[in-house]
Amino acid sequence: MDEPLKIGHFLSQSPLFAISFGYREVLEGFQKKLSEEGVNFTQALIILSVFFEEKPILPSKLSEVLRLTPSNISHSIKTLVLLGLIKRAADQADARKTFLSLSVSGKKKAVRLIKVFDQAQGGFEAKLGEKNLVLWCRQMNEMSLVVADEVKPLHRL
Repeated sequence: MDEPLKIGHFLSQSPLFAISFGYREVLEGFQKKLSEEGVNFTQALIILSVFFEEKPILPSKLSEVLRLTPSNISHSIKTLVLLGLIKRAADQADARKTFLSLSVSGKKKAVRLIKVFDQAQGGFEAKLGEKNLVLWCRQMNEMSLVVADEVKPLHRL
């Protein structure tokens, strides 16, 4: 007899597992497409963030808006600089501050990445509808913040 595992019921009601499963299901496939562009998901988000700002930005702002640790942002930026997609420039007034901008090849990469993200967005909108997608995104953002708050105390154990 091929019965489902008992833990399946628990997993179907766990926000941690729902987020984890959703992340793996969506991003693993999406990452394959991004790897064709030579970047990972975080790197793509950094490139697009700098592209849409249309002016040099601070890495700390990226860390804040993308909800990533400064070390994660720093590592990704270092790779993007080595790939020749991002340029760093020291602030004229405060040499401790470094601003990021896109190189010419970074701008070209951003245009290609926009197409990749638009294609994924179009697929979600076709299946869920625009209103449902907006609602779903709002709920996922709220849920991820709640789960993050609940998980933080576990770091101290």
